[in-house]
Amino acid sequence: MDYFARQNLIVSKTAAELIKNIKIIVVGVGAGGNEVLKNLILMGFGNITILDFDIVEDSNLSRTTLFRKEDIGKSKSLVAA
Repeated sequence: MDYFARQNLIVSKTAAELIKNIKIIVVGVGAGGNEVLKNLILMGFGNITILDFDIVEDSNLSRTTLFRKEDIGKSKSLVAA
């Protein structure tokens, strides 16, 4: 499966390779960081470091897409990764 098929229709293979390999750090994967992280991944960025020292709580579930009920109590960084 080619995860970057849509991206390859828009940008050159050289640009796509640069996007895939650029290093990015996302600090905080709460509501806003969760959305940013999801969008970076969908855009093809592939070298992302996630930094958040918090754990997933029940109140996070209604405003994030990467966390589920079974993730409560786990590290946000590990679950998001």
